[in-house]
This record gives sequence, structure tokens and C-alpha cells, in this order.
Amino acid sequence: MNDIVSKDNQISEVSHCLELAKNDRRELGSLVRDYTPFIKKCVSAVMFRVQSKEDNLTEAMLAFAHAVQTYKAESGSFVAYAKMVIRNRLIDIARSELSSTQLLSQMLEKKQLPSAKLMERFPKKAVEKYRLYIIALVLIQKGDYPYVYSFVPQFLLEEEMR
Repeated sequence: MNDIVSKDNQISEVSHCLELAKNDRRELGSLVRDYTPFIKKCVSAVMFRVQSKEDNLTEAMLAFAHAVQTYKAESGSFVAYAKMVIRNRLIDIARSELSSTQLLSQMLEKKQLPSAKLMERFPKKAVEKYRLYIIALVLIQKGDYPYVYSFVPQFLLEEEMR
């Protein structure tokens, strides 16, 4: 019974801190400092070679601040929500760096994926594992395949266009 009461107190304390941080920059800064180990753990889970750790940490902190501003208590756990927001922000940044026009023209010209160039930016295993999917997305986007195009989630194609 005491565990349930203490968990409820912790949840209400976190909710109170989040509400204060939405309107007070000092409180937000304090919250970011308190959650820095958590933010660093999120960054290490989604680290790509092309990105510097400092840039990722900065983006993750901005994403955390955004999570604080947009969090609603009825949505569930704040930590899970913040982790998802940070992860999605870092992946979006990595995707935007993937859709280089130079790499695209090289792929279309040579008719093969520029794996070596991609491996400079992304983990080797990821490039090898998703090679066919990357090629398929590029061909679907550049080709005239309206029926197939309708099955591809739009967020994937929008990131490719950046």
C-alpha cells in the first residue's frame, strides 16, 4: 500500500514540475538539468556516425523541452513520451541528411546504392539491412508509380524531399 501511495506522490510531483516548467524558463532549465542523464541515454540509443554527439545532445534537449510543452498528463507516462519525442527528432535529422541530391544522382547514374557514402554517415549494419528498402523508396519517389506511391507512408517521402 505504501508503494502505491509513494508512486502517486511521485507522479503528482512530476506533473506539478511539468506544469510549472511550461510557463517558467528557470523551472524548464532545472528540469532539463535533472533529466540530462535520461536525455544522454536517449541520444546514445539513436546515434549516427555523421552527427556529432554535442549536436545530438543539443537537439535532444530541445526535443525534451518541446515534450515538456506538449505533454498532457492523460496521455500516459511523461518519460515514455519524452523518449519518443527525442528519438523521433534525432531520426528526422538523420533522415534529412540521408536525402542528399548528390547521392541520389549518383545512385540513378550508376544504378546502385552508394553504400560506401551512406556508411560514412550511417551504421554499416543499417545500410546493409535496409538497402533494398532505401532503393525502393527512391525509385517509388522518382518514378511514375501512383498506385504504389499511395501505399508508402507520407512522412517517409516528405523526409526524402528535404
